[in-house]
Amino acid sequence: MLEKWTFLITLLLSLLFPVSAQTNNYEQTIRSHGFVPGQTHDWSHESDINLPQPSLAYINLHSKYGIPYTKTSNFRDTIEYFDAMGNYFMKRAIVNVQGATSTSFPKRNVKLQLIDDDWQGEVVPTVDFDGWVKQDHFHLKAFYTDWLRGVGIVGYQLFDQMEQQMPASSNRIWKRAGAEGHKNARCYPDGFPCMMFLNGEFWGICTWQLAKHRRNTAQEKHNALHIHLDGNMSETNFWLDNLKWNAFEVRNPKGLYDMEGNAYDGVTELIDSSSPFYALSSDSEDVRQAKQRSAQVKQAVISLTRRVGEVSNLKRNGASTEEIREAIARHFDVESMVNYLVFSIVTSNYDGFAKNWQWLTYDGGETWHVAPYDLDCTFGNYHEGTLVFPAQFSYSDSDYRFNISRRGIATWFWDYYFDEIRARYAELRDSGILSPKNISSLVHAWYDRIGSDLYDMEWARWPNALCISQTITNPGWESSDDWTDHFNHLPEWKEDVTYQPGDICRLARRVWIASSVTTGVRPYQQLGYTDSLDRLDAWIEERITLEDSYFGYTASPGSLEQNNLPASTHAIAILAPDGTPRIQLVRGINIVRYDDGSSRIIYLH
Repeated sequence: MLEKWTFLITLLLSLLFPVSAQTNNYEQTIRSHGFVPGQTHDWSHESDINLPQPSLAYINLHSKYGIPYTKTSNFRDTIEYFDAMGNYFMKRAIVNVQGATSTSFPKRNVKLQLIDDDWQGEVVPTVDFDGWVKQDHFHLKAFYTDWLRGVGIVGYQLFDQMEQQMPASSNRIWKRAGAEGHKNARCYPDGFPCMMFLNGEFWGICTWQLAKHRRNTAQEKHNALHIHLDGNMSETNFWLDNLKWNAFEVRNPKGLYDMEGNAYDGVTELIDSSSPFYALSSDSEDVRQAKQRSAQVKQAVISLTRRVGEVSNLKRNGASTEEIREAIARHFDVESMVNYLVFSIVTSNYDGFAKNWQWLTYDGGETWHVAPYDLDCTFGNYHEGTLVFPAQFSYSDSDYRFNISRRGIATWFWDYYFDEIRARYAELRDSGILSPKNISSLVHAWYDRIGSDLYDMEWARWPNALCISQTITNPGWESSDDWTDHFNHLPEWKEDVTYQPGDICRLARRVWIASSVTTGVRPYQQLGYTDSLDRLDAWIEERITLEDSYFGYTASPGSLEQNNLPASTHAIAILAPDGTPRIQLVRGINIVRYDDGSSRIIYLH
């Protein structure tokens, strides 16, 4: 009886006198946002969970050991979820660190596998967030180096607009490949912001994000034709027929074998018929088929690594432009690569041409498609979080060449599909999708979902985040603001060099100018920068201006950019619950608004 009265008094006090945001624990916070025991829908004991996407969710990780430190920690934890929309669940979760660089940051990314059994992970729930595919794996992204705490999600949202602008029959990679998939399979992530707690105490802002799962790529688990490659696929370890198996991973299909006859672990070379373990008499039929599947996938990967060399040989042997174009289009989805290049040059996705592009095939390697991943390094963000690049950084020479995008097969797209890239850019500019107004609106919408109060809590919780810090120089040094003009031509700072006033050097991707004679003094005490919405808005405006100049863009008559009309003057189609428009869409731009208040652009051909 005493416990009952204690509970009622606590509930009443929390409703009448809510505590300040700075001292809220998880239970108090979710109650202040509408959680009512016995009334809020509790999905904890259900295995098929269907939820709307929240504006901001509230999650609490119960963990004996805290946030994991490695990708193989396998902590047995519990996760609570509340969406402030009447939905709650608590589930067991196997928890690890997510991401290659996250382990070096104090605020790390988390990988969740939700489970419903006694930690075997064989009985799992599926969570279907509206607009996503069902999953039991999710990522909690910390975005520690990103001031917005979600710039990568803004990137995915922009890329999704670009995809959705295409005709409905081809507005997903898997559709262009002729595969069958769930209508919400994207082939790249999406996410929503969360206020995250650890053992009831505020931990920080994070993003609940789709994981790299075959459901989201519309691929089948044991289909040798459905291949997903992920990892560092650069020129030096992949494209130039210099294949390093430990640099990337075959994420699909599953159940593969390596050259030693062991289960493929993501870093070893796949088996082929030359291995003495390929055809053992003791193999079961399932193992025999799995080894055959592995060899088939291996050959598809090897063939992909040789495509650049094949195109080079064609050019060397005097093939015509049209012959080379046909050879490229025979093995690569032109639309996905053109979209990827336009997106990457607009957002300065400098980290997306080695580690972070995803390669997908649905026909065993005859045709490959590219999709984005890990967009933390966009809109000027640097992966170490010590600075932001100006909009013009990724250009060099007078033609504003985006050098880093000329890697692997992308090099040949710039050379032989430039007209398509330029035309696609113009189409997306005319549609309003690549307008500064639209891109900035995505940034501001994300900021508003989190809110300034929660950002204040984030900076109080993580005061040493470099994105809210200042660069402090040591005596005898000044920081230069024009480092992008001469960064690549400067010598690195050296401890044993005596610098005279006016001498310039580089260190930590910054440019430094000696203000007095100095030897052995590092130019800086602390690295940092201060980011803001104003910086992002200005960066986007300048970047689009640069791209307009590079591509020679002029707004087409009647385009959204030419008319410069507000969205409300264009066709507005409120969608009914079944997805049908209550107002008929028109050819051209439609600003589609949903019943829940969200909106997006639909371009009708």
